[in-house]
Amino acid sequence: KKDVDGFHQTNLRLLKKGERCLAPPVALGVMKLMDAAVMDPRGLLAIIVSSDLFAKPLTILLRERGVAAERVDPEDKHLAEITKTADILVVAVGRPGFITEKHIKPGAIVIDVGTTKVAEKIVGDVEATAAEKVAGWLSPVPGGVGPMTVAMLLMNVLKAYDWQKLRERRAEAE
Repeated sequence: KKDVDGFHQTNLRLLKKGERCLAPPVALGVMKLMDAAVMDPRGLLAIIVSSDLFAKPLTILLRERGVAAERVDPEDKHLAEITKTADILVVAVGRPGFITEKHIKPGAIVIDVGTTKVAEKIVGDVEATAAEKVAGWLSPVPGGVGPMTVAMLLMNVLKAYDWQKLRERRAEAE
């Protein structure tokens, strides 16, 4: 009820069932960025290069929107072949410049969740200069997923507050 980070097993179970819950703000932020990049994502393929912990809720949210979604381990020996099939590529591995143009399908939406400080500069998991030549849309680092995550966390706080007040009003009415 107060898990505004959305990682409690109860929230993840409810999310999987399609019931009211608090979803992880990072996953919600990625969804907002996807909405900014594509009008109708139905029928698209999303590849998520990340840990299972990050990918699980995002996969559920994407599938709810009609997007075929799958997680790929960053160590997969066929990573470039797999990611090059993605209409939407989401990367969250914590390795600066890990994804290059060889991993990106021309015109793909690329959402870079990674943030690492390198030589006093924040960089993402995607080699942005090279990716911009191939991708149809690339989220910025910094200034992309991070601010959206903060906004979605605040939305979850408001949602949790509203739900708590609703429960209190129902209890008073009984």
